[in-house]
Amino acid sequence: LEATVYGEKNAITGQMVCVKVTPKEGVDPSTLPGSIRKYCSSRLARFKVPVKIQLIEGAQHSERFKRDRVRVASS
Repeated sequence: LEATVYGEKNAITGQMVCVKVTPKEGVDPSTLPGSIRKYCSSRLARFKVPVKIQLIEGAQHSERFKRDRVRVASS
C-alpha cells in the first residue's frame, strides 16, 4: 500500500538504502522482502537496492495525508 525510502548511516559505505513498507491485505509477509529486493535489483543500480526492509502495519501518513518522515539521529 505504502512505502517510505530513507537512508541510514553505514560504517562501510557511508549510507545504505532502507525502506518501510505497508503491505496489502493477503500478501505473505515472509516472502515480501525477497520479492522487493528481486524487483528492485532488476530495475535499479546495485547501490539503490534497499538493504534494510521493514514491514509495518498501519498508515505511513498523518490524518492530513502528509508523509511521516523518518528522522535519523546524527552523531
